[in-house]
Amino acid sequence: RHGPAGYEASLRFGGATEGQRTLTDTGPTCEALGRAVAITIALVIDATAARAPAPSADVTAAAPPLAPEPARAKTSGVLSVLGGPAVGLVGPPSVMGGVALSAGVWRRLRVEGAAQIVAPRASPLDPGTVEVGLLAARLSACVTVNDAEARWPVALCARGLGGRLRGSGRGFPAANVTRDLAFWAVGGGAEVQHTWGERLVVGAEATVLAPLRTSTFSVGNRGVAYESAAVAAMLQLAVGVAIW
Repeated sequence: RHGPAGYEASLRFGGATEGQRTLTDTGPTCEALGRAVAITIALVIDATAARAPAPSADVTAAAPPLAPEPARAKTSGVLSVLGGPAVGLVGPPSVMGGVALSAGVWRRLRVEGAAQIVAPRASPLDPGTVEVGLLAARLSACVTVNDAEARWPVALCARGLGGRLRGSGRGFPAANVTRDLAFWAVGGGAEVQHTWGERLVVGAEATVLAPLRTSTFSVGNRGVAYESAAVAAMLQLAVGVAIW
């Protein structure tokens, strides 16, 4: 308080150290008196601590248990639509699309199954053309190579593709005939993904495949209109939603 003689502080102590003391200061502010009060309290506390008995040897202090971290989900699932260009699968460059379901296992491993269709493209064979399309299923196993918690995780993938090549003749004098051939290929690629918010997943992937056997379509004795390439490539964009 501020009185006629200046600033005055009354201190009362209880407990191990009991008593009362009054401090005064005639300065224009209470700053010096505040420092004196702080020093007095510190001295009393130190004196009390020095007289306190040492803790018993059989008393131990234990830190409170830490709250357990929430368990990480061991698996995750994403349903996506895919689309992009394909080269070497049906003759001339084409486009492909499909749907995929991927499951993340632990933090770095992910397996994926996809159904895809490659739009038919025509290969000329005088006096007509042979149109070839592909309907296939794809299986992938991908391993994240950078930080699994990164904003853009990058993965390397092993892929296998199996399906049906369908060839149809157009413009030939004889009746047009449609034929189906089995198509199998293996290869690998890389992909990158990013999760927006809680559920939206976007990504891009590049894949190189090598057919396990050569497939051809021909018309009579006119020659070969289509022969599968030794190497095929796909570049696709994906948009998906996390379903678990």
